[in-house]
Amino acid sequence: MEQFLVLSADFYEIPDEKTGATNTICKAYAINDYREDSDTSKGFKPLNFTINYDQFKELKKNALPAMYEIGVSTRPGAQGKPAVVVSTLKFIKAVEVFKKA
Repeated sequence: MEQFLVLSADFYEIPDEKTGATNTICKAYAINDYREDSDTSKGFKPLNFTINYDQFKELKKNALPAMYEIGVSTRPGAQGKPAVVVSTLKFIKAVEVFKKA
């Protein structure tokens, strides 16, 4: 498992244009300690990843941003390329980025 600062999570319900069925999409946005500064880039790059609805509910239990240990696995994706899947989320602690007035 790797530590991430989870910045936000979003839940969408989008109707399928062909069938009319509702598709649920959950996304999380985070940064980790990976960084490769160069002449043309500096700092941490945010990642976004798809999570399932139960994982979204887990993130909603605590304040965000927060530190989490996140486990990932892979599965076959489009055209046989590996897709990264969040397998576990473990809350560590909330992080206060901006002081409240």
